[in-house]
Amino acid sequence: MWAVGNSDDGLVVERWNGTAWTVTGPRTGAGDQWTGVEPISPSEVWVVGFDPGGSGGETEEPLVEHWNGSHWKFALLPQPSQRASDVASVAISGTSANDVWAVGDWFGGAVSPRPLIEHWNGKKWTPLQGPSVQGTLTDVLALSPRNAWAVGEQGRSEKRTLIEHWDGSKWTVVPSPSPHPKADRLNGVGGTAHSLWAVGSSRNGLLVLHRSGGAWHTATVADPGGTPASLADVTVSHGAVWAVGEAGDQALVEHRAAGAWQVEDVAFPGETSHLEGITVVPGSSDLWAVGTYFGDDQFKTLAMHCS
Repeated sequence: MWAVGNSDDGLVVERWNGTAWTVTGPRTGAGDQWTGVEPISPSEVWVVGFDPGGSGGETEEPLVEHWNGSHWKFALLPQPSQRASDVASVAISGTSANDVWAVGDWFGGAVSPRPLIEHWNGKKWTPLQGPSVQGTLTDVLALSPRNAWAVGEQGRSEKRTLIEHWDGSKWTVVPSPSPHPKADRLNGVGGTAHSLWAVGSSRNGLLVLHRSGGAWHTATVADPGGTPASLADVTVSHGAVWAVGEAGDQALVEHRAAGAWQVEDVAFPGETSHLEGITVVPGSSDLWAVGTYFGDDQFKTLAMHCS
């Protein structure tokens, strides 16, 4: 298992070896951010993020590194356009060593960003022209070479959910519910081809979408008991759905089993906390959720295991 993030000293990559988490991987300058990781195999791991630039007028630049089983190597993401500036890659997912997707956003002279979509074919990264829409992509899920999903938000003054689908030849925008079109955002997508979910926030509350019958529908989840509330990531394990995020000033775990959602009773450490990601260990029912918490006057990494 791998987890990524950032600290005051720069970027951090941590790896679980079965008994403990250890810090490994590339470190860059303070302020840079790792935002996504995809372990294809023990010798094929990708991490993505971005350099937010500085006060001197520098623009955002994407960060991509690759682990080949023995060392890390920087990879270059081509610009999506000659007019592109402030390019940020924030999420990554793949099905094999020659089928990996990275998503995020970029600016090209417009007030609002455009979705960033890039593909790795085993030899090089290539930007793909997606639908003409203003917005940002926050997460991507590759299920097969002909089936990938990306989610985020679209619009300028009015923020609505954005879902895009790859069918093996092109990306298209798929209709998705937006309960409150001025304040809707999807942060994560997860699951399987037969149980697909997207999560985020709507105004100050939770937003969960489920794909069934060839369309996306809004799902009713358990009251988290605090506001504002938002879900950051979702996964499916043996038919059960798990989603993580935050409600008020504490982390949140929501669980759906037998058709009903419930809030998990978890004693989180620290004065405040939040969870950013959740995944299931392949071939098992083990779950890992990661995030941060604030305690002893400092922010600390948070990793939670459920078996």
